[in-house]
Amino acid sequence: MKILMLTSRFWPFHGGVEKHVEQVAMALQDMGHTVLVLTLTCGRTDLRAYEVHNGIEVFRINAQQMNRTAQVRAIVWAAQNRKILREVDIIHGHDAILKALLPMAPKAHQYLTFHGFEGYPVLPSSIESKQKMLQQVRGTICAGAFIGKWYNVRCDIVEWGAATQSPSDVEPITSDLCFVGRLEEDTGARVYIEAFEKLYSKNPALKMIVCGTGSLEEELHNFVAEKKLQVQFVGYIADPSPYYSGTKVACVSGYLAILEAMIRKVRVACYYDTPIKEDYLRMAPYADKIAIENTSTGLATTIENLLVQHTAGDVTELYTFAAEHTWQKLAAQYLELYATT
Repeated sequence: MKILMLTSRFWPFHGGVEKHVEQVAMALQDMGHTVLVLTLTCGRTDLRAYEVHNGIEVFRINAQQMNRTAQVRAIVWAAQNRKILREVDIIHGHDAILKALLPMAPKAHQYLTFHGFEGYPVLPSSIESKQKMLQQVRGTICAGAFIGKWYNVRCDIVEWGAATQSPSDVEPITSDLCFVGRLEEDTGARVYIEAFEKLYSKNPALKMIVCGTGSLEEELHNFVAEKKLQVQFVGYIADPSPYYSGTKVACVSGYLAILEAMIRKVRVACYYDTPIKEDYLRMAPYADKIAIENTSTGLATTIENLLVQHTAGDVTELYTFAAEHTWQKLAAQYLELYATT
């Protein structure tokens, strides 16, 4: 089967959706299917219109985002690549649909994965956009049960991400707390460091590592320097496995990062700042196995307890859940969707 994945952003960009598409595509190819990715340049001028990445053929349209410009340029791309589209069996969009593709792909069925949310409050236009896309596809996958609740869309399959085991020879990089993610307001980067300050005032032997970059980077560096905290900023880390493996508490709030920590038997402290992000976390099937807070004080208290549990508590349930959620299993869910809808 030949599958065309459609996504706004793909490698070399970094993020949860980018990783999801790449890993699912690779797993599907390992199962004997052919996967192509159609994506956007997103303003970068150094990206090629075509290249092969990890065995995946990647095509790029020169557009900043999935707007009218992208739709128009997709018409040109579809005309130029009509031979490829005629051979496509599945067009699978990730938070996106390009209307120009389907007429050029006569035997293709169209599917969609809804990945996340655009912020809070949820705008009526955002709900309407998702519902319109829903009308154009045969089936859907939702990354989390909260999507059906907040956007009133059908979720044929609900998935929770996947995790990859670390190679046995990975050398752990030790810390008490490790934050992995963008240094932005919505990830809670500032709140986690504020929580660490409260813990550090009681135990100055504690160490925190921060993996990531973003608009808050300078502000957080200055805060740490002013408070003289033992926080190490290491920038963006493509593979944070050694940091997860060496920490006692992972400060993360995204599905993929949570599973990556859990599969390494690390306790997780999650932060939310809006009702939709709270549902994102509390509606997950492992919600009772992680800590979920919305203030620096709450995080500090919770993390303090998790640090104690690190030496005494059982983490088997954390590991078991994550180990059951592999990229191969997630790819199989995609095939299940194609076969049953």
